Amino acid sequence: MDSDGSARYAREAALELAARTLARRDLSRRALDSRLRKAGVTQELSAETVEGLAAERLVDDRRLATGRAAVLAGRGLGDAAIDARLAADGIDEPERREALSGLPPEQERARRLVAKLGGGSEKVAAGLYRRGFGPDAIEAALAALDDGSGAELR
Repeated sequence: MDSDGSARYAREAALELAARTLARRDLSRRALDSRLRKAGVTQELSAETVEGLAAERLVDDRRLATGRAAVLAGRGLGDAAIDARLAADGIDEPERREALSGLPPEQERARRLVAKLGGGSEKVAAGLYRRGFGPDAIEAALAALDDGSGAELR
């Protein structure tokens, strides 16, 4: 096989590997590049493959961040926890910020979670903190719990 043939084969193999990987789970550009590199694809070929897939919108960090943030918020996580998970998934900060801005306000989500879970204020505060809610959201949820308005959010 000549060098053109082997380069073509390498590109096809990298694309096939990327397609198999993305068929199982949507990944960020950075995560896909990492998977390709771990599988032995050269840095140049990995970057070329990821760029090509991104140009075809088969890899889309904005779409991934938005969808993943919504799922995580639906599981009762706060902004800090969602941001950390998105960062771990290889999503860059601008896309993470945009995804978080598209969610219902953190204070509203915290109040709903408190109304759903109930419990004493210390337990509620600790639970919200563990779920990545910020101090303002925790205070708002505790205030709603104290004045009974949290029940309206069920």
